[in-house]
Amino acid sequence: DSMNTSDTSSLYRLLFEEMPAICLLVNSEMKIADINELGCRRHGYDRDELIGQHVQMLYAPGESRVLLEKFLSPLQAGSVISHWECTRIRKDGSSFWARDTGHIVEAIDKQKHLLIVSEDISETRYLINELERQQSTDKLTGLLSHKLFDRHLEELLLSSGHNDHQHSLLYIDLEQLSVINGICGRDAGDEFLRQMGKLFKQLVVEGKDKLAYFKGSKFGVLLESSTLQKATEVGNAFIKSLADFTFVWQRKSFPVSAGIGIVMIEPGITPAELYAQAETACNKAKVHGRNQLQIYDDQDDQMQQYSRLAHWVPRLKWAFDNDRFVLHRQPIRPIACSSSDEEFYEVLVRLKDEQDSLVWPDEFIPAAERYNLITRVDRLVTGKLLDYYRDLPDAPQVPTTYFINLSGQTLSDKAFIEEITNLFQNKRYKNLKFCFEITETAAIMNLANAVSFIDHFRQMGCRFALDDFGTGFSSFTYLKDLPVDFIKIDGGFIKNIAQDPKELGLVRAINEVAIVLNKQTVAECVETSETLEVLTELGVDFAQGYYLEKPGPFPNRG
Repeated sequence: DSMNTSDTSSLYRLLFEEMPAICLLVNSEMKIADINELGCRRHGYDRDELIGQHVQMLYAPGESRVLLEKFLSPLQAGSVISHWECTRIRKDGSSFWARDTGHIVEAIDKQKHLLIVSEDISETRYLINELERQQSTDKLTGLLSHKLFDRHLEELLLSSGHNDHQHSLLYIDLEQLSVINGICGRDAGDEFLRQMGKLFKQLVVEGKDKLAYFKGSKFGVLLESSTLQKATEVGNAFIKSLADFTFVWQRKSFPVSAGIGIVMIEPGITPAELYAQAETACNKAKVHGRNQLQIYDDQDDQMQQYSRLAHWVPRLKWAFDNDRFVLHRQPIRPIACSSSDEEFYEVLVRLKDEQDSLVWPDEFIPAAERYNLITRVDRLVTGKLLDYYRDLPDAPQVPTTYFINLSGQTLSDKAFIEEITNLFQNKRYKNLKFCFEITETAAIMNLANAVSFIDHFRQMGCRFALDDFGTGFSSFTYLKDLPVDFIKIDGGFIKNIAQDPKELGLVRAINEVAIVLNKQTVAECVETSETLEVLTELGVDFAQGYYLEKPGPFPNRG
């Protein structure tokens, strides 16, 4: 039997009252026509207090426009379901978050009404707000996070071309953090950063200027509607405060200083370019001494160099992530020694760019050294070479020695030592030997580390070469303390040896000292037959250069 109108109405009324959600029926005048029992309880009213009242009384001030739009839109479109989130107000003035779903319905009187079904999402919204708060605030300093700072920066970049306002960025790099960490420990370093955050917060306009902690020893300040003069004044205020501040930890005192770079935000620049410019200015400020300020100037030669290096950082990280480094090798030929039964090569690294073109190391190695990525390059090159021979079905037919360049930073890098030691121990390479090249300057600047490093790998059968000899400290005295097997004479002395008596005399002296100390010599950058002839007469042991053979890729593995 079909249900009569009275039964249907009773069923709908029961569903309306028992719905586990707030149900509101709003008429065309935006007045409450009906509300279920749950809706009354959640808002703290009796039904009689709500019927006939404007629905806005249940919403936070300022949300009436949104509510009207959500009502008119489905009404005009013909019963379209609409969703929105809002703040509901209780009788006692407290509030809760709700997710509304609105739908146009016809009531019994044939009049169109807006049916609003609401879910209390206060707990969910609280968790979302807390997560956003945590992501927007640095836990250590309480300042803005780098992520939220970036968002503000992007907004200023979008607006910078549409009005006459100027904006500026201050990039601050503290100079004592590593010292404090090293002497007093990480807890002291963390407290130092917290105190710096509090100090800096006093120097910016709250609600207008944006102050963030980036990472390590770096902070950023975003000055909205700021001229260069204003940015300079703020920067000088930071420097004065730093000069007047002393960090104290367990009776140890540390003076505080920083380098500050300032860059004006120009239309069309990207955030990455802006950060690179700010860091470039900051680096130059630090070169000039403690508590210095530097404004970015794209006409400054030194800044252009810093900027070029900084632009390489994301490209290098991309190359690491996408395995874009490839190895080449260049033969080292014996010319005055009897080593015809052994082959020698120097390993050279190239970077394959986005267009698969090869980039030479003189373009990216300076950036890797400047931004502490060079040890990662060294590990990658050594690992790739070992992988190449580990995967070959046959070992080299004749004894083969590979010269591998290492940076000064690598000499004290525990990760490199552990990783390469494990590779050597896990695989015996028949007919394969390794010779690590370290520069004269790096060896002498890190003499204790260099000797320890050399001793460790010599025990594993490795040999060592002192690279670019003559360009650094040029002291023969250090040769007695360095257990190296080869001295590579810098190419700057070799190129003109056939024409320049001074260069000839220096190379002769280096070679004679090497003979006395029982070390073999390698001449770099041999580019002509005349140069090779002179080197042979001098008794230099090996030669390397374009005249003998250009660098090239390793043979394909078969």
